[in-house]
Amino acid sequence: PKYLPLSLALSPLGDDGRTHILACAGTRNIIQIFVGTVGDDNADFTLSATLSGHDGWIHSLDFTHETLQGSSSDLLLASASQDRYIRLWRVHQGKELPVQAATASDPTAGAYLPGRSPSNKAHRFQAQGSDYSVTFEALLLNHDDWVYGAKWHMKSDGSLQLLSASADNSLAI
Repeated sequence: PKYLPLSLALSPLGDDGRTHILACAGTRNIIQIFVGTVGDDNADFTLSATLSGHDGWIHSLDFTHETLQGSSSDLLLASASQDRYIRLWRVHQGKELPVQAATASDPTAGAYLPGRSPSNKAHRFQAQGSDYSVTFEALLLNHDDWVYGAKWHMKSDGSLQLLSASADNSLAI
């Protein structure tokens, strides 16, 4: 089947400045995560994970670094879809899962999606000799129609905001 990418997001991964993570999504209900190295005149990326959970095309992706106590921690990925939802994904370095993913077992998690429960599967991969995982973090239910955009903003105090735009003629922060 034909697939058209509608959104890409790229972010540094790790401390070497050469390793990057690339998220790609579009006319399927999956997000492909590629990891690779970027040189002066070339880049080499390989598929490392495929994230599922959306029920429609994915129109927007955006990465941000989460900062805890003044130091950079995990990466957060926001994905906005025509299924009316925004999903947040956590990219975590290390073999241990982040606390939210390791302890998540809320039986009411699927209450907003009849017959479906948000997946808490840990997608694991390696990059430059380090272990990483990508896990589902949160489901945002702000809109009544297709969500076309989601963009992170870090405030001066280090807190994060997410701006989203929808076909329902609304913006949500």
